[in-house]
Amino acid sequence: MRVRQATPADAPMLARVHVDTWRATYKGIIADSYLARLDYRAGEERWRVSLTESPDSDASRGRIVLVAEHEASGVVGFAAGGPNRDKDTDCDGELYAIYVLPEHQRRGVGRMLVAAMAKSLLEAGLHSMVVWVLAANPSRRFYENLGAREIKQRKIEIGGQQYDEMSYGWPDLHMLSRSLQV
Repeated sequence: MRVRQATPADAPMLARVHVDTWRATYKGIIADSYLARLDYRAGEERWRVSLTESPDSDASRGRIVLVAEHEASGVVGFAAGGPNRDKDTDCDGELYAIYVLPEHQRRGVGRMLVAAMAKSLLEAGLHSMVVWVLAANPSRRFYENLGAREIKQRKIEIGGQQYDEMSYGWPDLHMLSRSLQV
C-alpha cells in the first residue's frame, strides 16, 4: 500500500471510491433516493476538472488530494485537504474529505491517509487541522481514536434534508504526525 498525490488519471477511481463509500457509509443516514442518484460519470468529470485546474486558481489554491493505492486493487481510498474553509475554528488546515472503500477499511489505510495529509499540510505551512463529519456517521470514532477533539456542531443540507454535522480538530499537526509514524 502506498500513498501518493492524485493525478487526473485517477479520476475514475476517485469517483468510484467516493460514490461507493457514500452509499455504504451513509445508508440509513442519508435518504436512499439521494444515494441512488450519485453518479460515477459525473463524479469522474468533477475529479478530472478539479485535478487539472491550475494550482493557483481560487478553486484549487492550496488543495491537496492524496490517494491510497493497493498493489493489486489500485486506488482504494483518498483524502483531500488544504487551508481551512471555515474561519469559525482556530485550525488553519482542514481535512476536506477522506474515504476508503469498505473492503479496505480497518486495515490502516485511513490512518496512512491522515498521516500523509498531516505531513502535506505541515509542508504547506499549516499547523492544525479540522474535519467535519455527520454526527450520525459511526466512522467519526476514527477521528477520536486518532486524538481529535470535538470542536463544534452545525447543520448541513444534503439533498434538501438537514443533518447534524460536527467538527473534530487536532491543534498540533506536529504532534499528530509524530503519533501516526509507524
